Amino acid sequence: MFRFTTTERNKQILNYLDFQYTVKRINKICVEWRCRNRDCSSTLSLSIDNQHARREPSAHNELCKASAPSKVLIEKTVEFMKRRAREETKSISKIYCEEIVALRMRNPEVPTGFYFPSFSTIDSALYHHRSLNYPALPKSLNELALTGEWSSTKRGERFVLVDESYGNNERLLMFGSQWSITFLSYCSRWHADGTFLTRPLLFAQIYIIFGYFDGFVIPCIYCLTSKKDQIVYEKIFNHLISIGLSRLNIKYSPEALTCDFELALWRKIVDLKLNKLICPPRNNNDFSEAEIGKAKQWFNGAIGLALIPPTNVESVWTDIMDNYTPECPSAQP
Repeated sequence: MFRFTTTERNKQILNYLDFQYTVKRINKICVEWRCRNRDCSSTLSLSIDNQHARREPSAHNELCKASAPSKVLIEKTVEFMKRRAREETKSISKIYCEEIVALRMRNPEVPTGFYFPSFSTIDSALYHHRSLNYPALPKSLNELALTGEWSSTKRGERFVLVDESYGNNERLLMFGSQWSITFLSYCSRWHADGTFLTRPLLFAQIYIIFGYFDGFVIPCIYCLTSKKDQIVYEKIFNHLISIGLSRLNIKYSPEALTCDFELALWRKIVDLKLNKLICPPRNNNDFSEAEIGKAKQWFNGAIGLALIPPTNVESVWTDIMDNYTPECPSAQP
């Protein structure tokens, strides 16, 4: 039985009759293999597809020892890691840890002191295999192209809703599924927020629109923006409204929308005539200092709910709403 593994440098190894062989040469009709121990002159020949033996191994010299089973286990496990790195999106470090555990489960006879290469010694090989199925990272927004499987869901549905270039080399990408577009129409409350720290380096932020339904807040629309100004927020909501109408004949009408301190977004929400549940920026003259203070207390109270016993959350939240919600029609729940 022929069993193939690879070295940490990704060189192919043939495991046969307790010895290991590496490729010596490839001819038109066969592949020549030689003993991995370079002090041994043993060779064998396999068919060009490495499925059949054309010539059995010659004798090994006296100093050549059979490969330890543990060595074969290590190389086989590393091969599993490389395959998973190519086929899965799970983090490389997690794949490494899972396969170490699986090795122990599959081979309970392995001694406690069994040595396995550390993550730092094989991570470059695993990352190399991960990169084989991924396009090269773009160096500019103009080089970024989302086509084929990179623009659809695992079910083959379209996932890239918008890919717009505008202005001075600016870019807006919006992602979502048909389900998420539909789900938003059932939500009376939306939440929108962006993150500037966790983002692709070519973009200024990841902006997400959530839908609140039946006690759950579900992320529905993901946006990558190269700017964070009023123009891009207008584009996001205009595109979303247009997509709902053109694809599913949906007219969005949320009763409330919570969002962050972005003044540009606030202005766009006003333009859309959505009811608002928002903590406005301090320099917004439409609100008094007292109202801003209440809004801050309201949001701080919402954060503090994580520290409240579950049985008391509803009553505490009701008190917060009564005490700190600004007495403004647009801010009422």
